Amino acid sequence: MLKILKAGCAAGVLMLALPVSAQPVDDVLAEKADAVSDKFEGEKFPVSGSLTLGYSFSQSNITDAFTERDESAAEQYGLEPASTPEGSQFLALNLGLSYSATDSVTLVGGLGVVKTIADGFLGGSAGSSLVNHETNLTDANLGARWSFFTIPVADIKLSATGDVRLPTSKGSITRGLIAGTRFSIGAGRKLGPVNLSLRGGFNYNFWEDPTQQIELRFADLVRISGADLGRPLPLSGWSGSLTVAYSPIDPLSLSVSYQISNSISAYEGPDDEFTAPTGVAQTGTQLGTGGHGFTASVGYTLPFDTRTSIGFSMSTALGLYSSDNKRITNPFFDTESPQGVYTGYSLSLIQAL
Repeated sequence: MLKILKAGCAAGVLMLALPVSAQPVDDVLAEKADAVSDKFEGEKFPVSGSLTLGYSFSQSNITDAFTERDESAAEQYGLEPASTPEGSQFLALNLGLSYSATDSVTLVGGLGVVKTIADGFLGGSAGSSLVNHETNLTDANLGARWSFFTIPVADIKLSATGDVRLPTSKGSITRGLIAGTRFSIGAGRKLGPVNLSLRGGFNYNFWEDPTQQIELRFADLVRISGADLGRPLPLSGWSGSLTVAYSPIDPLSLSVSYQISNSISAYEGPDDEFTAPTGVAQTGTQLGTGGHGFTASVGYTLPFDTRTSIGFSMSTALGLYSSDNKRITNPFFDTESPQGVYTGYSLSLIQAL
């Protein structure tokens, strides 16, 4: 039985729609680090890597959080309205390593640390942290990349990637993740200084229990309590992306990317102690309403040290549909929330090892 879940707000759509993967902070930094690491891969040794220091914040950090609704509430209760921005801010340090097993196969791995500087209105949006101002590990990733064929004449390069995400972050451990897997196939074409890339993927997650729970083993790490939040966890999902990269001059690179994804939650079997008595359905296969986003980034390699680069990116991730489920959201910038909490920015410093 297939059920379509209708979310009541943009945030709800996003949580249901996007497949469980590495945290957004890590994904943006990992893409930049891969580009730097690939440039020097195999230069002297079959092992290469990169160390990335990044700072990220959301649009709501630079938008006045004071709204007409706040003014009305303050007047009603005789309070002074606050106008402090409500955005999250994070510092991240990521280590990525790669090993060239053959000319076409590369093994990769990565692990990071995220420090919450400021926790926003959404709370715990770093994924690996459920309380304010913590320093936590991200999930560990192990994977492989395979360039397996080039289409003659068209010169389109085909590649495949696969990776396993291990629950080393507190967020994943709390939710009971055993392991997350992702597989993707991509096609790339170079046209002078322009690179075009199209990629599609599938992910599958292994959980201790099929519904999201908050257990006493990490009760000190969460703001809420209760045996079950009543939401089935994402069992599987699909994703796709289209990326255009352009390098007008050698040290400078520009790229834009559109991503779309959806998740499928499933729970088959008798009710247990974690089954919610009311709320979303607890049996059958449940399809999310989808999510999409857009990322634009700029990278610059330092002329006096070609193993070091700096980067800046802007990214937006939203549910595919608006809160009333009547229109498709704008993937380029968050116009759904008052302060743009789903649009974020990242500054990074990447050192090739």
